[in-house]
Amino acid sequence: MEPPQPVAARDLSPAGADGPGHSRTAVARPEHRRWLVATVVVGYLLHLGWRLWLARAVVAPVGHPDEDGYLLAARALAGGPGGYSTENGPFRRVGYPLLLSPVYWWGDDAFAVFHRAQVVGAVAGALVFPLSAMFARRVLGLSAWWAVGAAFAATALPAAAYYSSMAMTDAVLPAGCLLWLLLTHGWMAATSDRYRRACAVGGGAAAGFAYTLHVRGMMIVAVHLVLVVTLLVTRRARLTAAVGSIAAATAVGALDPLLKLVLGDAVELIGANPGGQLPTAVSVGWGIALVLLRAVGQLWYLGVATLGLGALGIVATIGRFRHRPADRAERAGMLVTAAVLAVTVLVALGSAASLPFGERRVTYFAYPRYLHFLFPVWFLIGFAAMRASGLRRRLTLAGTAAGALAATAAVVGWRTAQAAGYAFAPFDAPETTLLSWQWVRFPVLVPTAVALGLFGLAVLAQVRPAAAAAVLVAVTVLGGAGMEVIQRRVVTPMVAPQYAPGTPRLVRDVRLGPGDTVAEAWQVPFPYLFNHMREVSWQRLTFFDAGAAPPPPEANVVIAPWAPEGRGPSWDGSSLGMRLVAVAPWQGWAVWRREAVGSPPPAAPR
Repeated sequence: MEPPQPVAARDLSPAGADGPGHSRTAVARPEHRRWLVATVVVGYLLHLGWRLWLARAVVAPVGHPDEDGYLLAARALAGGPGGYSTENGPFRRVGYPLLLSPVYWWGDDAFAVFHRAQVVGAVAGALVFPLSAMFARRVLGLSAWWAVGAAFAATALPAAAYYSSMAMTDAVLPAGCLLWLLLTHGWMAATSDRYRRACAVGGGAAAGFAYTLHVRGMMIVAVHLVLVVTLLVTRRARLTAAVGSIAAATAVGALDPLLKLVLGDAVELIGANPGGQLPTAVSVGWGIALVLLRAVGQLWYLGVATLGLGALGIVATIGRFRHRPADRAERAGMLVTAAVLAVTVLVALGSAASLPFGERRVTYFAYPRYLHFLFPVWFLIGFAAMRASGLRRRLTLAGTAAGALAATAAVVGWRTAQAAGYAFAPFDAPETTLLSWQWVRFPVLVPTAVALGLFGLAVLAQVRPAAAAAVLVAVTVLGGAGMEVIQRRVVTPMVAPQYAPGTPRLVRDVRLGPGDTVAEAWQVPFPYLFNHMREVSWQRLTFFDAGAAPPPPEANVVIAPWAPEGRGPSWDGSSLGMRLVAVAPWQGWAVWRREAVGSPPPAAPR
């Protein structure tokens, strides 16, 4: 059987192809279209509400210090004080802080600001649903209702929902990538010159904005430029449209250096530059091998987290290269899925080369975060390939995908078996911890076996439309219930201790405010130091080394390590005319205030 046939740009009605043997309808009935639009709107609101529900108990950043750096940069762009970020110069991007900067327009309370940032993430995360439906309909050729169902399930995947309650670029990048793919496809598939030019410029702008969001956007821009050159060389694009697309990508991408100039030194970068290890990764034999093994691990994780459908999507995409496109619509669909494959490989290799070589972290063998934004896309491609294939081809694709998943699992299993004593953080691997129900170690065999079992059921279910629809319902339920479990078992344990009962909040409890000049010792334990940077919103927090020098003389409030029982370093400000006003005994820090002339006797610390 032939691979899935994309829908022509002129046939954008809700009724369409569902693979071979299904008829297309050129014009949809008005009532049919209204029901479809209403379904998409309701589906978007459901995904938005669900993401807001997941964020209900997340009152502070989980991904320290990344989230803190983004929020502080957003505060500086909004006209407030900056701070410190553990980002490094080469990999730093400022597009996401620009999106977040409006959350400071209605007050700068750190907790309210963080909740507003979560709303931004939820809105962007829920947009994956309508964009995925359009992608499945226009690029992959699914009929309208199959496209909506597959998109709803894809948007419920943990990869698409996990970061929505966090102030991280991963909350908005999936929607941005889908927008780029849709506009690029519109450029290649449309018949109207005006529409093609608009899509060409829009696709370039979307690629440029991805560049401003995260270093992964560099891969999107690179692939976009290759597509532009390919279209020009094959004479399938007009020079004006190609130039407009490149100009749009360049102009929007230039926002990043411009925003950095606006920020100046408001946000000081204290992150290590990983560029020093990149020459090793590409010039030393063991470095190249390590990068390749890490990339293989990421592809294994992609297959497991998409319940095998992502692996089938990759196999089907590679298989399409053997077929000559029959028309413009099919050629556009093939080029877009090839672009997804290229971005996947580039991001996997780039992140594998950039992750620290010397850090003993077992999840670096199969680190999924940087590919998570593509998981919904691969799920859709895999599902569409199953729907468009006959039984024999479907079994061939499934067998090849299962074999690839088993082979990559063997590689990751071999590596983890040699990693005794390596650190494991369940935050790094939400899907495999869920599928294996292992929350303290990094399993390989169990999640692979579970994913292959569910994959087999999904493949067999394609023989009947009702069973295939049940697969999408099951994936949606698994994603929804699974994300609730992940929030309880992974995210909440990382949030709850930060502001546990008895932990003072600097503004609400200690009564700090714009009249105070606050200094903090670097020795305050992680991540509380970063929380304080966000809570002190009226100034850029001044840091000092408590073991080497006194705090700056202008500081009338000092936050310093505090462990009177000898559990760690402790700083005493009484000799400097300060009194203890608040302590966080389980976190190892305290707040000291400089005594003023005629001040009342010290109050008991909170």
